[in-house]
Amino acid sequence: MLRASGESRISGIKITDEPYIKDINLFDAKIFSETITGPASLRGVKVAVPDFTGGLVLILAALGSSGRSELLEAEKVCDFFDNLPQKLEQLLH
Repeated sequence: MLRASGESRISGIKITDEPYIKDINLFDAKIFSETITGPASLRGVKVAVPDFTGGLVLILAALGSSGRSELLEAEKVCDFFDNLPQKLEQLLH
């Protein structure tokens, strides 16, 4: 949604109540309501992975950002997926 042009709307959950939104906004996503206007120019950041769900969201934000991102405590996500670092590395080549 952040990379799409125009407005996207999330229903069924209050997205701003999700704990990982503050971390996504570190990438300059600027999510303040359930309506997300894009495309957002995400920048690379250094951030700690809070949990599995938040970690997946942060990985996607890092992949869509310009610049270098560093995700600390990424094992919270990597433990759930075989060879995740290698699979992500393949996306870069």
